[in-house]
Amino acid sequence: MPVRSPDMKITMVAFASDLGSQFFQLILSALREAALVTEAAGVQWYDGFNRNSERCHFTILGMEGIYVNGRLANYHAFQSSNRLVWCDYIGLLDLFNLYEKDQLFCTIRIGGFMPCGCTPTTLSHQVCPSSGIHSFGKSAHSRSCIIGGRKLMLTGWPTSGTTSGFDRSLYTFRKKAENWGFYDKYHLADAPAVHDDDFYGAIADLPQQIAKNKDLCSKIEERVTEFLARIEPVMIPVPWSALSVVQYGEDDFTPPLRIESLVDILNEPIRLENMLTLRKVANA
Repeated sequence: MPVRSPDMKITMVAFASDLGSQFFQLILSALREAALVTEAAGVQWYDGFNRNSERCHFTILGMEGIYVNGRLANYHAFQSSNRLVWCDYIGLLDLFNLYEKDQLFCTIRIGGFMPCGCTPTTLSHQVCPSSGIHSFGKSAHSRSCIIGGRKLMLTGWPTSGTTSGFDRSLYTFRKKAENWGFYDKYHLADAPAVHDDDFYGAIADLPQQIAKNKDLCSKIEERVTEFLARIEPVMIPVPWSALSVVQYGEDDFTPPLRIESLVDILNEPIRLENMLTLRKVANA
């Protein structure tokens, strides 16, 4: 099926700036490690934090939609298997009303993941005997830092509050959201064994000069991954009050069209309804 961009580019996120100074300092340290690699290659690009507070976020739930006959359908279901699953944006708020606003949504662990040495068969299972968790058939160590396109990404996973225990809070939440038509792109019928527990976000936009250099990108990934493995695990509490809904235009390399905190949306659902009116003209 030809690739089609979403008509409604909405995502539920947690902004790094709302998750405490320790996490923000970790991001800055990871960026400095990446800069050491590029500077050694004679490429200067890092001049501080280049994803400002409106753009450095970690994904909780993709809410992208496409217009079909005037209604919004789930983008991932349509793109991957040509299924029409209607999105109930306002109905989704019922899920959040089950929780207290000061309640923790989850606690995320980033860093401290060593290579686990599991076999391909073992890697296909979510639980790792040594490091606690696998992600998409790879170790948490190798998934901690990746470059996708022009984005330098960090990933962590929900923890039960200890360095060795992990819970399924993100996966469980994403599965519940399917009741309102919001399908995680990895939870569709063609990938039934995948459980998306990743807490992931872009911490930097790389220039094309770097992004097109595969060898340099591999060295950046390796350097930042090894840095994250060396540090003590960082536990990041994510309260419901830290969640926001963000709407982008053509891409997220530019400032968002609109940002609304989840708490404000729950108090005034019209805020979410207003987002749904800021859309480009549908192609279908």
